[in-house]
Amino acid sequence: MNSGKTVLRQLLQFLPRHDFNVRVRRYRGEHWAKSFTAFDQFLCRHVPSCRDVKARGTLKHA
Repeated sequence: MNSGKTVLRQLLQFLPRHDFNVRVRRYRGEHWAKSFTAFDQFLCRHVPSCRDVKARGTLKHA
């Protein structure tokens, strides 16, 4: 059984989330978004395992 952090969680620690959110606000990245956030879209574009998206706009975890 895995008691540590997943590989995805370890990789996401290197992403400066505050800087990402600042740029989303600056460039109005979520201006027309209803439920799918800019960070969720970033994950789906850059992480092959979570490209399956449910119809309601949430991530489908394997």
